[in-house]
Amino acid sequence: MALCALLVLQRASMSALNGIPRGAGVVVVNPATAEQLDLLGPVWYYSYDYEGEALSGHRRVLLIRPHFDSSEVRRALRQNPGAWWLVGNEPNDPFQDNLSPTTYAAFYNRVETLAWDVDRSASLVPAGIANADWRWAQAFLDSYEQQYGEEPRIAAWNIHNYILEPIETSWTFPSSRLV
Repeated sequence: MALCALLVLQRASMSALNGIPRGAGVVVVNPATAEQLDLLGPVWYYSYDYEGEALSGHRRVLLIRPHFDSSEVRRALRQNPGAWWLVGNEPNDPFQDNLSPTTYAAFYNRVETLAWDVDRSASLVPAGIANADWRWAQAFLDSYEQQYGEEPRIAAWNIHNYILEPIETSWTFPSSRLV
């Protein structure tokens, strides 16, 4: 099981990033078993995709990557009515989705349109934003509104609360910094 977790903030309003969240929850990444999750309490989990079996007793958050197959995602949306969906992963990290706010807005809109067509009860969450970069998140919101004339449908925000070094991968951390 990954040691990191992400915080999902449910928003009261979409108009500004500095609004007060309605609630929060913890989502664990790549758990091995339901028993491991049971030790943490009522946590949700995800595993970087939307395929595979659910772990008994815990809610799974599904993930769609930028180069998705529309027919496969349609099938997954039909099989998981009312599910929570992460739209990408760390779009502002060159070692993950590596998308500009403008490109990410277009990706988010494709997923939003598809989800709205198949399952209006689906909850969409923007990709985990690396380095808790609120400027990138605001640029995404601004770009989306410029391109589509409205705010994106956002059920919650996914912010990764760890700092990635631009020259390091997300899996390396120099031991010289562990002082």
